[in-house]
Amino acid sequence: MSSSSLPQPPPPPPPKQTIGIQYIAAVSRLPPLPRPIYLTFVPDEEIGGVDGMGAFAASSAFPPLRVGMALDEGLPTPASHVRVFTGERQPWWVSLRVSGTPGHGATLPSTTAVGRLGAALAAVAAHRSAEAAKLAAGTPLGATVGVNVVYMRAGVVNDAVPAGFVMNMIPSSAEAGMDVRVPPTVDAAAVEATILGWLSAACVGGADAALPGGGGQPPLFEWTTVCEGVSFRYTHKVDVPIVSPLEPAANDFAGAFVDAMAGAGVAWREDIFPAATDARFLRERGVPVFGMSVMTATPELLHTHDERLGVAAVAEGVRVENFGADDLRIRDLFQSIRPRRDDVELLRRRDQQFGGGEQSPCRVQGLDRSEVGRCQLDAGLIDDGADLSAEQPERTIDR
Repeated sequence: MSSSSLPQPPPPPPPKQTIGIQYIAAVSRLPPLPRPIYLTFVPDEEIGGVDGMGAFAASSAFPPLRVGMALDEGLPTPASHVRVFTGERQPWWVSLRVSGTPGHGATLPSTTAVGRLGAALAAVAAHRSAEAAKLAAGTPLGATVGVNVVYMRAGVVNDAVPAGFVMNMIPSSAEAGMDVRVPPTVDAAAVEATILGWLSAACVGGADAALPGGGGQPPLFEWTTVCEGVSFRYTHKVDVPIVSPLEPAANDFAGAFVDAMAGAGVAWREDIFPAATDARFLRERGVPVFGMSVMTATPELLHTHDERLGVAAVAEGVRVENFGADDLRIRDLFQSIRPRRDDVELLRRRDQQFGGGEQSPCRVQGLDRSEVGRCQLDAGLIDDGADLSAEQPERTIDR
């Protein structure tokens, strides 16, 4: 029997799923903390997240969580360092529609819809080549204004013929869609002017024929005229140019995060995520978000065949993302920041709910008395200066 006929093990899960697996494994090993940690598994991230994290962050259930910091997905990297994403490129989806002279395929009209569309797409291709050159020169993908043509539509449909289109008729209209990605550090107005330049190339007479103000701020989904026979619309346009600062002076969590990464011996580099993630819904609400996937020495096969993650990379991710195991302790991160009054009150009520007994958040099996006391002290449940080696009566906290 050949080896190929033997049962083969299932392929490893792609990185998107293993991120959640890593965090579940990491959180399960955490020591008691004075602040809660929430793991969110929400739908629709791949199609914009509006009905997933967007709906959750906008709901009445989100504010009571009082989120201080969030960790989101990152990307695999063949390098030895981890990329920490503090912002993301914003997706702008643009549709272009042009019209031209229809006619018989044996004629040569001076202006055709497909010809005008081709002129615009040539301008798009020129921009794309320039950005690709920057990428080849070392500019990170997240710092480029990316564009890809994702659909084209033209022709007179006829399902009765082999091609599916009437082959001797020149169509009167043509359409294309573009996925534009805008870094948060780039002037949005300048990008809008660039897009208008692409579209204006389809105008008879070139950009000089474009109507003044054609590239302003048209309403989403509404067709806006660029020039006679050329119009466009945005079908999706995210405008959240927010970067979560990682400087220690920016906020307590950023400083603790940087210190914890250094304590784990993790080499990292700040970057802008090249695609859209759910992080923007939190950044819009003032929550600092750092995207990080500990997947070093791993090829970046985003949405391609055989997207995979090695066992060693998964284990390293659990070690780092644990923030409470041998090398990196999220307990230090949390305990370096005094809990807010509302967090203390929440923990006090939870402690009372469990009757202050063995199931209390500060009385977890395996902790010795001094560790229980340290937990109570950090939560503000006992007075500073108390003897942590002795059993302490927990005090109530006035709001």
